[in-house]
Amino acid sequence: MITNQKQIPNMKRIILSSLLLSSLSLLPSCGNSDNGNNNSDTATVGEKIDAAADSAKSAANNMVNPNPDEDFLKDVTKANGHEMLMLQDGIDKGTSKEVKSHAKMMLADHKKMEADVKAYAAKKNFALPTDAPDPDNISANAGKDWDKAWVDDMVDAHQKTIDRFESAQKDVKDEELRTMITNTLPTLRSHLDMVKGMQDKMK
Repeated sequence: MITNQKQIPNMKRIILSSLLLSSLSLLPSCGNSDNGNNNSDTATVGEKIDAAADSAKSAANNMVNPNPDEDFLKDVTKANGHEMLMLQDGIDKGTSKEVKSHAKMMLADHKKMEADVKAYAAKKNFALPTDAPDPDNISANAGKDWDKAWVDDMVDAHQKTIDRFESAQKDVKDEELRTMITNTLPTLRSHLDMVKGMQDKMK
């Protein structure tokens, strides 16, 4: 059959169209295969997103609380410094022999605590506060009134310190520090019992 030259472009269009349609007809099966791969990729991306979210959360927590061990030591150093100042006041300004003797005994324990904290911090390269503790401001007259106000303050201070130590038992990361906290708590509790006993006598 003789083909008219004008028909050749039309035939090319038809052939190209047929090839295009054939290619399109293959897309669903290819798409299904790709979908399977995409599902796997999507899962991987999801895992990466979760990991990134966890990392961001951890970074945020670290910004709020960079190191719970160091934060605890800094907090305790300030609180213990203030308590030692109060205990020295009890020795110097207390009226009753009981206040003076108990203050002296507790001060020795708190000095040991201070030494233990400093030794641990030095070993772990933690920087502790070096500023002077806040002065003790007991607004009471000398004598029995001052003694009672001092005892009330010591009850409050020791209760706060115990709460701080008990909370730190769950928060700190280093096992050695946790052991030090556990070993110190009985001494702090005995101090609290002591000053509470004195408080009951003064009511």
